[in-house]
Amino acid sequence: MSLAKPKFLLVTDNTSYAIGGPRYLGPYRIAHELENQGIETYVLDRFYLFPEFFEFLEGFLDESFVGIGFSTTFLTPPESLQAFDRFTSRAKRVQTYYNYGIISPDASERKKWFQKLKEVMQRKAPKASVFVGGSKAQFFYHGMYHDLDEIDYVVMGVVDKVFPRVLKDLMEGREPHVRIMGNKKVIDTAEHYKQPKVCPPHDWKKHWFIQNREVLPIEIGRGCAFNCKFCNYDKKDNFRKSLDDLKNEFISNYENHGTQFYHFVDDCFNDSRTKVEEVGNLLLSLPFKIEWISYLRFDVAVKFPETADLIVASGGRGFHWGVESLTHEVARRAGKGTDSEKIKEFIVGFSKKYKGLAYSTGSFISGLPGETEESWKSQIEWLVSNDAFDFVLIGPLSVAPYKHEFDGSVIDYAAYSRTPEKFGFLEVDMVRPYWRHQTMDSEKAKELSDWAFQKWEVSREGRKGISTDIWIYPLLRSLGYSEGEVYELYFNQSEPRQQELLAKARDLYRSRNSNYFDQLWSLSRNPRRI
Repeated sequence: MSLAKPKFLLVTDNTSYAIGGPRYLGPYRIAHELENQGIETYVLDRFYLFPEFFEFLEGFLDESFVGIGFSTTFLTPPESLQAFDRFTSRAKRVQTYYNYGIISPDASERKKWFQKLKEVMQRKAPKASVFVGGSKAQFFYHGMYHDLDEIDYVVMGVVDKVFPRVLKDLMEGREPHVRIMGNKKVIDTAEHYKQPKVCPPHDWKKHWFIQNREVLPIEIGRGCAFNCKFCNYDKKDNFRKSLDDLKNEFISNYENHGTQFYHFVDDCFNDSRTKVEEVGNLLLSLPFKIEWISYLRFDVAVKFPETADLIVASGGRGFHWGVESLTHEVARRAGKGTDSEKIKEFIVGFSKKYKGLAYSTGSFISGLPGETEESWKSQIEWLVSNDAFDFVLIGPLSVAPYKHEFDGSVIDYAAYSRTPEKFGFLEVDMVRPYWRHQTMDSEKAKELSDWAFQKWEVSREGRKGISTDIWIYPLLRSLGYSEGEVYELYFNQSEPRQQELLAKARDLYRSRNSNYFDQLWSLSRNPRRI
């Protein structure tokens, strides 16, 4: 008699936008690699919109399950976001993201929830383990969730290629290699399960229930070729997906799901002229059109302006430009070397050329070493008077807690965290948290960030749309909105018209999710109670 195929469940969410959100790639990458190793893997997405979770689980789990994993990156309880409106500052959003945890903002409610989860698992899948990963996983060893004994393992960093080895060890009766931190078992991804530096191909399995025309994330490359001193992402190298793999994925997604709208998952899409030209020409060669959004920076765009034209021609419709500071010496010291005056000239020209076709968000950080109150206010005045970006994202500098044992393997720490004294920091207190350098401290940086955000938001009436950034664009397009209707949602002054479009968008998103949950529920042996 053959043994049942091992199974795994991943739980995720990304619905904190005005009407919801697209799928987040991280858990699907892990699911893809587990499937390749013979572990049947399911993904429960839109977790917070699925109140029947435990009823579903009762009929879904069985003894073949080896684990449940929670992708914490976008697991932000909806009640923690209810007080936000589009004028809420980035600083407050980030603080809420980190402070309100997962499942529930209330610690006792989180504890009860995980106790219930463990009770169901012990009855239905007694050999299965509970994993947590994603960007909030760090708090499981910092102590924020020290009372959650129901969590068996914490997983740090990018692990899609190595996580199958962790499960293999468990399935073969071996304890995975871990580091004990506090009272948590942290999977040792620094040495024993070290992620290779690759950008592998990906496909979307039938039992993940991708909906017709649904917007999807697609990886273009991993890591960043640059070395910004404030950044905690993988720096100084970029691993591109092969053009053949990319082409196959675009064609497969179109043929199987009708997908033409994408989030490009890439820390910096335009990190080289060659990359823009090769990927751009690939997109133009497809027998159908696509539209996409991604992260960009100005180095290559300013030096080779034809690459910006190719980006738009190939379907680029939304760009998050990492500016950080328009004070040239401040930006240079932080790892942004392009002359600020050339950047200003490019911003204005690009905005005029592609107004209403391609949307731009400018990202700024208050409090970088060398920035003064005067230099900061001067650049914000320039932004307002030139109306150069469609949106801006403004927040104060933060210096992340440093852990030597994770440096360079699990996390590529920012230079500011690794050696703050080399960049002029006179004081860094991770507990308060607080920092101070020669020209500013963290309290002043927050004050100036809030000032800049408010000044931008009220600088003209057209900033009263439903969103303050580009990320909702492909979702709206995938729901059937025309480019003109998207523009209205972003900038229309008519409150009734805007509310009409927004209500329609929410209904369409709700309908798509209803279809998804119906299909998901078909996996459970329990009858669904609606």
